[in-house]
Amino acid sequence: MKDENCLRRDHWEWVETELKNKTCRQNPPWSKSVAVGNERYIQDIHKRLGGKGVGRSIASNDQDTTILKEPRSPYSTLFTGKKGL
Repeated sequence: MKDENCLRRDHWEWVETELKNKTCRQNPPWSKSVAVGNERYIQDIHKRLGGKGVGRSIASNDQDTTILKEPRSPYSTLFTGKKGL
């Protein structure tokens, strides 16, 4: 429980700092990924997802951070079917 309380406090402080500094912005690796962390952590998450991990790719950026990315699924606005009676 101690670790959970520490994480809760640290998270609160991070949010407060962002709000005070008005630096709130979307950070793509964090907001568009399934998981972010070191390579070992990401490999473990990918393995634990089992079948749900299929199609998700692992990528590393230049900051020694590894991410588990969502599969790309194009959204088509072309609807060709019509409703029948």
